[in-house]
Amino acid sequence: MKRVFVLLLAALLLLGCTPQGTIEAPAPTAVPTTKEPVRPVYTNQPVEPKKEDWEAADDEGFEDAPEGVWQRPVTQRVNDDLRYLFDTATEGLLGVSYEPILYLGYCIFSGIEYCLLCSAKPVVPEAGANYALVYLLEDLEGNAQVLNVQTCDLEVLAAPEGIVGGWSAPEDYAFSHESLTALDKAQEGFTQNERLTALALLGQQVVAGMNYAILCRGVGEIPGDDAPMEIVIVYADLQGNAQITQRYPFEE
Repeated sequence: MKRVFVLLLAALLLLGCTPQGTIEAPAPTAVPTTKEPVRPVYTNQPVEPKKEDWEAADDEGFEDAPEGVWQRPVTQRVNDDLRYLFDTATEGLLGVSYEPILYLGYCIFSGIEYCLLCSAKPVVPEAGANYALVYLLEDLEGNAQVLNVQTCDLEVLAAPEGIVGGWSAPEDYAFSHESLTALDKAQEGFTQNERLTALALLGQQVVAGMNYAILCRGVGEIPGDDAPMEIVIVYADLQGNAQITQRYPFEE
């Protein structure tokens, strides 16, 4: 009996010492991650203070502009962001190539509407380029489209870096004292509703005196529908007299 007990005890000890295998920790389960797609935000900086996007407008400079009223920009320079907006809006236009020259104004209305003075050149051999007003709309999502184009019969006279046909343009199309004085002198006797406001000096030409090509607006907001825009040629003689010799209105 004692012998049997010893054998049973030995068997139990052997069972307790037998390896039962290694229990490995389960492999970690990968947790799926989701990442919101990054939507590019169009950045446009047409005026100072800079505007990063429409949602930030209340903090960045457009909040003081009354809705539906045209405003003059701080600078008329067409910067890279406004140029990108312009190129996006006009890339589908056929038959005419538009090149922005000056940024004239903006209006808050279901987005932001912009007005730019441009050169408009038909895409045909040896065609000349005329001045045009191009109205753009940037909607609340940053999409851009052309709303309207108005042209005039005057061919582009010159660029600041060169002379074309005897006409030259100052840097940034800035006025000289003489050009503004000539326009004021030429408008002596005009009624208040007839008077023009100068926006930019597009060119000047030395003759027996001086010719000035001046972009102007009529009475009304700039450059809204109630403020017709035109380019006038003002001749100032050597005796200090001046008169408007030609007028080129913008029309659709």
